[in-house]
Amino acid sequence: MKVNYLKLNSFRNYLMAEAEFVSGINFVFGENGAGKTSLVESLSLLSLGKSFRGSDDEELIREGDDYAVIKANVENVGEYLISISKQGKNITLNNQKVKKISDIISACRLVYFLPKESELFHMTPDKRRRFLDLSLSTLSHSYIEEIGKYRYYLKALKDNYKFHDEDYQNIVISKLAEYGNSVSQKRRKIINRLNQELQEIAQILLGDAKLQLSYLANINSENVDDYQKKLKDSLVYKDDKLAVRGIHLDDMQLTYEGRDAGKYASQGQNRLGVIALKLAMAQLIKKSYGQDPLLIFDDVLSELDSEHKKRLLTILKNYEQVFITGVTCKESDVARYQVQDNQVRRII
Repeated sequence: MKVNYLKLNSFRNYLMAEAEFVSGINFVFGENGAGKTSLVESLSLLSLGKSFRGSDDEELIREGDDYAVIKANVENVGEYLISISKQGKNITLNNQKVKKISDIISACRLVYFLPKESELFHMTPDKRRRFLDLSLSTLSHSYIEEIGKYRYYLKALKDNYKFHDEDYQNIVISKLAEYGNSVSQKRRKIINRLNQELQEIAQILLGDAKLQLSYLANINSENVDDYQKKLKDSLVYKDDKLAVRGIHLDDMQLTYEGRDAGKYASQGQNRLGVIALKLAMAQLIKKSYGQDPLLIFDDVLSELDSEHKKRLLTILKNYEQVFITGVTCKESDVARYQVQDNQVRRII
């Protein structure tokens, strides 16, 4: 996956900026607050349809302006035009309106690392579920729809349980179990596949250290009937609220040399563990589709020692296109782009 061209209008702090990018590592550098992360954030919309920072769309519009526009050309995918206003967002790909986010996720697959994700295994479980959901959305076209339908039936069950309509509840529970079991099985499979890639990545990035990812399912089931029984048996209604077990409470755990990384690993070990996990995801996409994902690693080198920097860059050089951000760029064998005064300039 390769972004050839990018143009921003009234996006974040950019009034107007454009750049052409190349294969290999594109290193975006500049002072803190210059707009490095904002630049690569705009690229995340080409795949996710939204900011990888989790920002609301209105936050992406330059202060004082009414709208923001992103134009981009992605090789073998086509021309993107994304317009964002206070009234909403419109995405077109090759002059065709994008109706489902799953369509652009599968068109432009993305793997990214943000500094705050170093704490992924110290965070609340919903952040780790988000990683699983994003990973599976990249690999499975139907996954987003299944998650959406699961959430719909979960809300329907909670909203209507107090009315004691048993026939309706049984229908909803049946659908909830159908989608919950399907999502659970897919999550289990991706954890197993990620572990295979994780071992190879860890060997290169970490040397002798061993990483292992585990899926902590809230409901362990053999099949949909088993899931439905365990789901129904677990329902508890108290204080006008219904407690429901299921995939919305799932979690995952990373062990570093056999010990829970969230509890026992150092800050540096957690950072390397999450980086390795992201690289494992990139490798899985590459093997599944025969095409490299777009990689964005924001401020990834600042907390790494020289040996781990060298190892990471060795891995990243195997991908078609990578974006790295940092305050300074000391690497000589990368394409360098300086962000200054809200402009992006290629440094030869």
